Amino acid sequence: MKFLNLTSILLFILCHSPAVFSENLQLSDFYGAWIAKSTIVTGEKEKLFIRPDKSVTFSREFTHYPTQLFKIGSNKFHILKDILILDFDENEHGSKYKIVLSGWKTESTKRLYGILYMYEHGEQFNGISVTFESEK
Repeated sequence: MKFLNLTSILLFILCHSPAVFSENLQLSDFYGAWIAKSTIVTGEKEKLFIRPDKSVTFSREFTHYPTQLFKIGSNKFHILKDILILDFDENEHGSKYKIVLSGWKTESTKRLYGILYMYEHGEQFNGISVTFESEK
C-alpha cells in the first residue's frame, strides 16, 4: 500500500512539473521583456529587454538609490547554442555587468536563469544568481 501511495505521489509530481514538459529556449525565445522573479536587494526591480536586432537594455531600480541603466548593441550579444552572454559596457561610475543566461519554456511560461557578474573599474567583485520571467 505504501508503495502504491508513493508511486501515485511521484506520478502526480512528474505530470505537473514544468521540467517534464519544458524545452530549451531558441534564439527568438530570448526576445522580449523580462522581469526578475526575485532580487538580492529589498525593494529592487530588475528588468531586461532583448530586441530582435540583439540590442539589450538592463535596469536595476532601487528604493533608495538611483536607477542603474545599462545598454548594449548586437556586438555585445553572444549566443552559444542555448547560452546567452550579455557583455555590458562600463557606466559613468565605473560599474560593469556581464550576464550569462539560459532558459526553458513551456506552453504557458518562459524563464531565464543565470549569473549576473559585477565589475568595478575592471575587477570582478561579485556574482549573483538571477531568474527572469517573461513579461506577459
